[in-house]
Amino acid sequence: MTHLRLVHLIDLDKVGGVETMFADFVAAAAPAGFDVEHHLVADSPNIAARFLPVVRRCCKTVASPKRWGPFSLPRKPHWVRAHRRRHLIRAARPDLVLVWNQFTDFRLAVPAFDCPVVYYEHGMSWYNHSPRQLESFLPHVDGAIAVSNAAARMLALKHAVRFPVALCPNPIRPGLLPAEAAPRNLAPGRPLRLGVAARLVPLKAVGLVILALQTLAERGVKAELAIAGEGPERGVLEQLARDAGVADRVRWLGLVSDMGAFYRGIDLFVCPSMHETMPLVCLEAMAHGVPVIASRVDGFPEVVAHGVSGVCLAPTLSVDDYAALTGASTAFARRVYDPQADHLIETRLLDPAAIAEAVLTLAEDSATYQRFSAGAIARSKNGFQYPQYLDAFYGILARYLRG
Repeated sequence: MTHLRLVHLIDLDKVGGVETMFADFVAAAAPAGFDVEHHLVADSPNIAARFLPVVRRCCKTVASPKRWGPFSLPRKPHWVRAHRRRHLIRAARPDLVLVWNQFTDFRLAVPAFDCPVVYYEHGMSWYNHSPRQLESFLPHVDGAIAVSNAAARMLALKHAVRFPVALCPNPIRPGLLPAEAAPRNLAPGRPLRLGVAARLVPLKAVGLVILALQTLAERGVKAELAIAGEGPERGVLEQLARDAGVADRVRWLGLVSDMGAFYRGIDLFVCPSMHETMPLVCLEAMAHGVPVIASRVDGFPEVVAHGVSGVCLAPTLSVDDYAALTGASTAFARRVYDPQADHLIETRLLDPAAIAEAVLTLAEDSATYQRFSAGAIARSKNGFQYPQYLDAFYGILARYLRG
């Protein structure tokens, strides 16, 4: 029996893919042969209401480096919170520290933990960090787990990391894998239903789908769009829908608790993000027989098999053109990974006209749509199951415990 006292470093203030995956992980029973105790050191003392029940039930201790008992600790000088974080980690007496998608500034010159530190890469490597932050984190990492080959290559190409990086693709979340899924047909006599599921933040570029809906309308195609998610960009996106003349064709669903029902209610899933490390929402849509339209950068092609389960489009829209078209923020990474060339390239986004054309390709006739739907289901079963993920993930952690 492997006894594992695991300290997690993560921020649970927002509801997103990484945070939801953490909640699923600590709630899941560990594989046979593991006795696991979870401890949480959360960056923010505020934990989203969705995660509170799981955290309270599954984590033996919960604390934040921003607080010391009833007192809030100041942001500056930086060493105050860094010292508090180190104290909380040591107090848990961990066998391993797992850092979830954040370059944690430990403010250390030499290692100070008597256990391995493993970094879990979900996309943070795409963003810019100060030299001090990099120097205060990466040298203290013993190894990393990457959710995609794109994530592993980003660590290598952008940060030239020296520690080993193990690949462990994201699984479909528990409860979102249908017991049975049959290839779907487009229902005649009703508008085509497009779907987007994302936090409404700049990198998700949801405005591109609204403009694609406008293009479809101008071409006489009856289509509507359902958007699952919330975020600071919602006001800008609602205004864009009004300006594009498609406000009556867009449904804003907010945070959706039953994502299975959401996927069952759409015909095509569009993921217009300027980058995705390993797009779980695409995988979930495919598991429900929904073909996907996405970009061909980063981790998209690892999930969406072009011409089989969906379409991976070449991004051609410059950042400046995107801003002019949508009025949305461009506060996102300026370099992404090109899996075809295996190097970093300048960020570009999907052209709304190309999205609209892909929609028509996938929905041009029932036989084409059914073929892509069958391909989506088959692809979703290709190694992305949760029990296998847990076995692989804990197996990687165990290698560090054995030294």
